[in-house]
Amino acid sequence: MKGYIAFYRGTSLISRIIRKFTWGEFSHVAYMFEDGRVIEAWHRGGVQERKSYHDGHTAGTRIERYQIEGMTVMQEELFVQALRHEIGCKYDLKGIVGFIRRRDINDMNKWFCSELIMQKLKDVGIELLLRIKPYQTSPTELNVSPLLELVDIVVV
Repeated sequence: MKGYIAFYRGTSLISRIIRKFTWGEFSHVAYMFEDGRVIEAWHRGGVQERKSYHDGHTAGTRIERYQIEGMTVMQEELFVQALRHEIGCKYDLKGIVGFIRRRDINDMNKWFCSELIMQKLKDVGIELLLRIKPYQTSPTELNVSPLLELVDIVVV
């Protein structure tokens, strides 16, 4: 199994608002399989596995794909299992409000994109960022992890 952590530079109004509030260049993050499928926490439909990385994303969205330095095959398999276990969970809109207001009001049965990726990696022993909790991270913050190695860039 080989996959990537995919960081989206969305072009939609919602993406531009996310980037403004997070002072960042990325508006979304997901796990992308080599064949282009993704598992993501999406504001429409919650956590889901989609057939293509561009489903629902606006044309012109730039996606940077990263590998995680030091991630073993076993850790990746467990990470994907952990992500799949969350499929069907709702989107954590309350957590987003908490993120913006800098308050811990997240719901552990709901997820927003960066919270899901960071927590499930942490669950398999990979800490992208130390001393920061998953509900406190944005896609841009996750992207500064020294464990991420840029592989390539694709455009929707």
